[in-house]
Amino acid sequence: VFVRAYQHPRGKRVLRFFNPVGRTALSNYILQSVFYLTLFYHCTHLLQLFGKITMAQTFLVALFLFALQTGISYLWLKKHPQGPLESLWKKLSYRMAKPRA
Repeated sequence: VFVRAYQHPRGKRVLRFFNPVGRTALSNYILQSVFYLTLFYHCTHLLQLFGKITMAQTFLVALFLFALQTGISYLWLKKHPQGPLESLWKKLSYRMAKPRA
């Protein structure tokens, strides 16, 4: 569905909204993991909301985080070519790929 929508000019304009999130996917994935561990699970001993809020409230939390990540990704990419963890990953990958003399 997304590929077909992206092939249409109007769909492409709408889906462009997701570009910053896609370019910072690793950073967003790690941020989501940390956020949800902190918010929901007992391993962090903070809010421990798992099982205490409804599915609708959980959906709203996820929607809020996604909107927040989209905004942060957009602002980050105005000054940097890629996300912070993507940049680190790239540097480490190229360093390990270089032959040693």
